[in-house]
Amino acid sequence: MLTIHWLPKFVPDIVRLAYTVTYFAAALGLLYQLTRPLRDYLSALYAWRFEDAPDPIDRAWRSLVYSISQMIAMPAKLLGAFLSSIAMITLSMWFEDLTVFAPVYNTLWWAALVGLLLFPFAGGFLISEVIQKYRAFDHEIQLSKSFEPRQIVQLQQESSDGAPSKLEIKQELSFRAGGFDWHWNDFVQNCIVFGQIGSGKTSCVLNSILDGLLGSAAHAGANPSGLILDPKGTFYADVRALCQRYNRMDDLLVIDPTDPASIHWNPFDSRDDEYELASRFAAVSKSLGHRDANSSFWITKSTMFIQYALELIRLTNPADQPPTLAEVNELASGFDALAERAEQVDIQDSRSHECLSFFATEWATMAPETRSGVQAHLTGMLFPFLKEPYATKFSGRSTMRIAEMIDSGKILYLHMPTADREMMARTIGIFLKLEFYREILMRPRKTRPSFFFCDEFQKFFTAGTKEDKDQEKSDADTFRLSRESFHANIIATQNMGALGDVETAKALLANCLTGIFLRNADDETNWYSSRLFSQDLMGMSSSSQSSGSGRLSPTGGQIVSSNDQLYDRCPAHRFRELAICSMQQEVPHAESIVFLGGRGEQPIPVRKLKWKRHPLSIPMPPHNSLPQMPRQAPPTNQLEQKQLAVF
Repeated sequence: MLTIHWLPKFVPDIVRLAYTVTYFAAALGLLYQLTRPLRDYLSALYAWRFEDAPDPIDRAWRSLVYSISQMIAMPAKLLGAFLSSIAMITLSMWFEDLTVFAPVYNTLWWAALVGLLLFPFAGGFLISEVIQKYRAFDHEIQLSKSFEPRQIVQLQQESSDGAPSKLEIKQELSFRAGGFDWHWNDFVQNCIVFGQIGSGKTSCVLNSILDGLLGSAAHAGANPSGLILDPKGTFYADVRALCQRYNRMDDLLVIDPTDPASIHWNPFDSRDDEYELASRFAAVSKSLGHRDANSSFWITKSTMFIQYALELIRLTNPADQPPTLAEVNELASGFDALAERAEQVDIQDSRSHECLSFFATEWATMAPETRSGVQAHLTGMLFPFLKEPYATKFSGRSTMRIAEMIDSGKILYLHMPTADREMMARTIGIFLKLEFYREILMRPRKTRPSFFFCDEFQKFFTAGTKEDKDQEKSDADTFRLSRESFHANIIATQNMGALGDVETAKALLANCLTGIFLRNADDETNWYSSRLFSQDLMGMSSSSQSSGSGRLSPTGGQIVSSNDQLYDRCPAHRFRELAICSMQQEVPHAESIVFLGGRGEQPIPVRKLKWKRHPLSIPMPPHNSLPQMPRQAPPTNQLEQKQLAVF
């Protein structure tokens, strides 16, 4: 429009006509931008600045944008009508036929002019409404304790497409994942990942965390020890790829009953006393579902038998031969094996007195029905270990004890998919977990980091019992103490219901100061996650129509008021609205809301992160900060690689 004003005016009529048409078209186009396009722009800008704002603030900015749009659109439309009528009058000088419409555009001219002159009076309520809504909106922003709107300058710093950032290894045992800086200490304070099936728990979040933990530790020169339980059995190639990437293949130990080359591990090959080993057996039994009153009786009696059976076996076996599950089963099956062992005991050894007394007085005199019940319970637990390949893989001397693995920085991976033999996989997994926990707790203030990593944690969850609140075998008690040993726990499951009853789940979650919540359809989990962020006292704006004095007056219109109430800083419905990882996304990623209760922030901010899909078993370029050795991808075929990349 300015250019047309400066162009020469003494030109042919056809050029002047072009000037005129262009001028009015530009003016009307500019006015159009003040209507719907302006509303769309303001909505997009405020949606970005106030993303994840509490519901009252979210409602307030939407109401403010609507009022601003109405206030600007009304005079813009009147001015557009006024300019349109002037354009018709002007063009009729070139095209006389347009004079036929003179009554129309002349009427439009007068109507638009009257409307523009009356707008400050008749439309004054729109201006008043915007002022009131802005004051109420700004009032809530200034008083909000937990929410800070984004600043415009941040818009220039973010990527234009908002794509999630990739994993980045940083200094001092830290890494950047999901666009956020993580530290080992965030996971030492225990981390739980909640998300429905297909939300991206493994492919986006867990893969990134494990890579970040191992990578940051390698960068710091502190190779952590760890235990990885994988009930799905699909993580093996990923673990191998990570160990190759960080030169940890010599530290990777695998328990796989179907692989003759994997290590041997005997749950009774331990320096722990007999009572500790028997209690561990009882905890495994309870975790597998034997928790009713009758089962508790049999578990108690079985625990006593195992304690003294282990003591008898240790007294009679060579010093370098640990007890086995098969030997315990043999003693439980009849009196012949007991008598044979008893004859080998040195009665001068004071350690044998209590052991022999138990078998002679309590076990032998026990009611046949009771003894048969104890034997049945023991056989149900021990019999699977009598068959190959378990009989060989879980007997004799362990290739390396758990204690040695922790001290030397080994990573132990259990490759026993629950789809093959679920009870055996869970039994071995819980045995491993409990011994690993105990050895970690026996090393307070150790300097080497360690970690426990488990997807589908509900398969190996040890809850404890309400009757025995001091039980040492519950995961909640371990999580409460393990941070003293520079130990990180990273577990994942679908929802709270998978962990059992609500109180049992809350006992564990109370010790998880880091929570990563992906999309979830479970109301109980979403409600719990929401309440972690507490509530704020906020005002919910409301408006009422005022009739004014009955004449054209700015006192008419809307009166905006605010009602202060407590609102969730992170409403439960937001966990249902998070994006899930899918191949339909331009950059596959998962969204999560993160709770960090161990950083000392007050109030705890609501952080929404985008986790880029992070496949591990597909070859990836080395991190620039780490020296790398030549490596090869694990032996997976093309179809397996595609499946791993997606899931």
